Parts: sequence; C-alpha cells; structure tokens
Amino acid sequence: MAGRKSIFNWQLLMGFILVVTGGLYLVDQFLDLELMRNYWPF
Repeated sequence: MAGRKSIFNWQLLMGFILVVTGGLYLVDQFLDLELMRNYWPF
C-alpha cells in the first residue's frame, strides 16, 4: 500500500511541476517578461 501511495504522490508532484512551468511559460509569452531567457536560450 505504501508503494502505491508513493507512486501516486510522485505523479501528483510531476503534474504540479508541469502545470506550474506551463503557466509560467504562458504568462511569459503573453506579458513578454523574458523570464524564460534564463532557462531556454532560444
């Protein structure tokens, strides 16, 4: 049971990270903040 719960928590964490990074990317695109220049050089 503990293994299944830890896998679920890992998936939840990865999903949260993807949502946060996606949101930051969209905000960066719309507001032209150039935040992502530090991470993605293109």
